[in-house]
Amino acid sequence: MKKYYSIREEHSDGNYTYSFITDSNILYSIAFDLSVYDEYLEQFPLLLHNGYAFSIFSHETAIGTKRKYDEGVRNTIFMIVDKQYTYCGDDTILLFHCDHADNKQRHRSIVFNTWYREADPANEYVKESLEIVVNQEPVQKHYLGYITKRTNSQIVQLEEEFDRFSYFMIGAKSV
Repeated sequence: MKKYYSIREEHSDGNYTYSFITDSNILYSIAFDLSVYDEYLEQFPLLLHNGYAFSIFSHETAIGTKRKYDEGVRNTIFMIVDKQYTYCGDDTILLFHCDHADNKQRHRSIVFNTWYREADPANEYVKESLEIVVNQEPVQKHYLGYITKRTNSQIVQLEEEFDRFSYFMIGAKSV
């Protein structure tokens, strides 16, 4: 039997937030924010018209909490992704950018890619991702991507627009 955690949902102004606590007392917050990229909607309409910034945050609820592999986290996150598509429709785009503030972005990308490959609904979705290297001192690596339903009729155009969007966004941050 698959393991899932009980979730708490909040919806407000087109944004969705979910949270759950694992058996190891780690709090996960999953957010889908429609307004993050509003200022770029005109430049990237296909990607951003129904595009949500997809964020996963984890917080230890006790000092010294040991992190270990927990399939319930993956299952719960993809259950939440499924809910998001139920609420927002099959043409929804979930955009992600692995946090790089602590230089653990590569690890986050690997973990998310593993979760995606192992998730039951993975065959329902298309996930595209990029590693972008910014050659400045120090060299920065950014991991970005998106998830959409395989039934989205504009997947080819989305991929092209996503490539342009990614380089535009990272270029703006590296100046």
